[in-house]
Amino acid sequence: AVWVHAVAAVPWLFWIFRLAFLAIPRVWEEAALLDATPWKVLTRITLPLAAPAMLAGVLYVLIICATEITVTDRYQFRSYAEVLYSEFVLSSDFRELPLGLWPIMALMLGVLISGLMLCRVALPRLVQATASTQTVIAQRSRIAVGFVLAVVILLFFLPIGNLVYQAGIEVTADGDARIRSWSLSKLLRLVAGSPIRYRTELAWTAILVQLSTLAAIAVATVAGWWARRHSWRLTANAVVATLCFVVPGPLLGIAIIAALNGPTGSLRGWLYADTIFAPWLALFVRSLPFAYLLVIYGLNSIPETIYEAAEADGAGWWTSLSFVALPMLWPHLSCAVFVCLAVGVAELSASVMVMPPGMTTVASEIFNLIHY
Repeated sequence: AVWVHAVAAVPWLFWIFRLAFLAIPRVWEEAALLDATPWKVLTRITLPLAAPAMLAGVLYVLIICATEITVTDRYQFRSYAEVLYSEFVLSSDFRELPLGLWPIMALMLGVLISGLMLCRVALPRLVQATASTQTVIAQRSRIAVGFVLAVVILLFFLPIGNLVYQAGIEVTADGDARIRSWSLSKLLRLVAGSPIRYRTELAWTAILVQLSTLAAIAVATVAGWWARRHSWRLTANAVVATLCFVVPGPLLGIAIIAALNGPTGSLRGWLYADTIFAPWLALFVRSLPFAYLLVIYGLNSIPETIYEAAEADGAGWWTSLSFVALPMLWPHLSCAVFVCLAVGVAELSASVMVMPPGMTTVASEIFNLIHY
């Protein structure tokens, strides 16, 4: 379980650390290199300046490990989220769950305070890394290049190789014996037929993920613009985004069930049992923190003088948002689309609890196949 979580965290930590390193003024490191070795510059200049963002990355990994159930369920590790999910499946009544909410509330409160403190320190530094930052390609060492290639091979080619091997295995009976062999034709048939075989799951996943991504980006953009010049609004948005991120998936699913599971014929009951609103809401809540972080980062990277010039020409808040901010935010919004799509496709711990009858996503189908 530790290994799987570590491998899954590598790509996210890469981008977090990359932003932290890009935010450090290169002239500081170059000036230090005149009087110190590269190792001393790394340990005394680069790492201390990047420490808040790196701590945020560590906090991210802690939250992911504490709030999801896919890995812990597969390896039978009884984390809080896993026990919460298992007990709910057995009892089907959130009021009879044996686990109290105080432990997870304490954890969420601690993460919330730590995250806000880190954001106050790290975000102003990260904002320095605007689109105009020039990245100087340093001379690469063979050891560093080899290490990166090894990590890429491990993260990409190992699961692909495992797929090729497992999908091509054929077992034939020879009397009482079972003979295992590998067949290229079986591999091609299985891989080529999977999109047709799981077309329903792919369709539901595409619908849910696209709707939740659009909603998360729209809400994040409006919320970020609303709080751009007010510190208390930024704090309120940060609190909401952090809570959406740190709440365990099963607890979010239970909360959605408690809010929507109403009598048959009521609006709540109809939304819960006959529409995709419940799983859409779960994916929207899980995607919103990522969208908001990217949007607020983009808004803060736009020079304030551009907004002031637009206001001097008579532009209101809607005109400034539509014709000034959004055209300059397209790189961040594009990135937010891909990030939210990735989060939505992989989300399981909350959405699996609120799926209406007859609806299955790719993540839940994979979870069921592995689980059973």
